Amino acid sequence: MPFQARVNPHLDTLLQRSESWARAMGMLSGGAHPDHWAIWDDLPVFHKIAAPELAAYCWPVAPPHEAALLHDTMVWYFAFDDHFQCQYKVLRDIDGAREHVERLTAFMPLTPDAPVPSPRNAVEEGLADLWPRLIESRPARWRRGWKDAITLFCAGAIEEMVHLSTGRVLDLVEYIQLRRETFGSYTAAFYVDISTGVMIPEKIRDSREIQVLLDAFMDYMALINDIFSYEREIDDEGCATNLVLSVQNLLGVPLPQAVSVANDLVSARLRQFAYTMDVELPEAAARLDLNDAERTGLAVWVEGASDYLSGILAWHIKAARY
Repeated sequence: MPFQARVNPHLDTLLQRSESWARAMGMLSGGAHPDHWAIWDDLPVFHKIAAPELAAYCWPVAPPHEAALLHDTMVWYFAFDDHFQCQYKVLRDIDGAREHVERLTAFMPLTPDAPVPSPRNAVEEGLADLWPRLIESRPARWRRGWKDAITLFCAGAIEEMVHLSTGRVLDLVEYIQLRRETFGSYTAAFYVDISTGVMIPEKIRDSREIQVLLDAFMDYMALINDIFSYEREIDDEGCATNLVLSVQNLLGVPLPQAVSVANDLVSARLRQFAYTMDVELPEAAARLDLNDAERTGLAVWVEGASDYLSGILAWHIKAARY
C-alpha cells in the first residue's frame, strides 16, 4: 500500500452516533420499531462491524456532516448484507429476495420530495432516512448514477444467491465483474465526491484514463475484501463466490497458494491505480487542456480515492468482523 492511512478527526463523534442511528432505524432491538425488525440482537456483533472506524479511515477529510452521512451509509450496507443473509440466503428464498430488492428501488426517487412507501423493515427504514440526504443538492446525473449503483449492489446479492444455490464457482473474468456489484464498488466514486466535496471534472470524466483508474479503484477494494472475508464467506456462510475460491478452482492449487495468487492480483490492481494516477492522468489533463481549477479539483478527488484505498485496508486489518 503506497498511500498512508489517515484518520478523520471526527471519529469520536461517529463512535457516539453509530449505535443510536442504528437503533433509531430499527436495526437494533429496543428502539421505537418492533423488535422483530432488529438485524443485530447482539450489540458486540454490531460493534464488530466498526462502521465509525471504517468511515474515519476511508474518508479522513470529510467534514462532520458528510462524515456522519458516509458512516450511516456504511451501517446501512452492512444491515442490508446481514438482513439479506438471514432472511433470504439461508432460506434460499430467491423470490422473496427479488421482491425485497424491487421494493428498495421505490425508496430512491430522483426528486427529494417524491413520496415513498411506508417502510416495513429496518433496511427500508434506513434507506428512507438516507436517500434524501444522499441526493440533497446533487445534480440529476449524480442522482441517477447513485441509484443505479445501489440497485446493482442489491441485484448482485440475488445473483450471488443464485450461484450459491447451484454451487457453481465462477471463472475469474465473470467473477470480477460480479464482485464489483456485490461489493457495491459502483458506489465508491460517489463516496469520494461526498467526502472531498469535488467531482471528477466533466472534461476528463469519460476519458480512458479515468475509466482505467476507476476500474482499478473498484477492483482493489472489492478483491482485498475477499482475502480477509474468505473464512466468513466460504466456511461460515457456504458461499461459492470469492476470489480465492475462483483462483483455487482455476489453478487446482492448495489454499495457501491460491491466497498468494489472489493477493498478487489485488496488488496488481493497486499498482495500476498508482501508475494511472502518477503517469497517465497528468498526460490526459494536458491533452484535454484542463484549466488550473479543474486540475486542482482532479488532484483533490484522486487524493480522496487514495485515502479510500489505504483506509479500507487499514479497516480490514483492524476490524473484528473478519
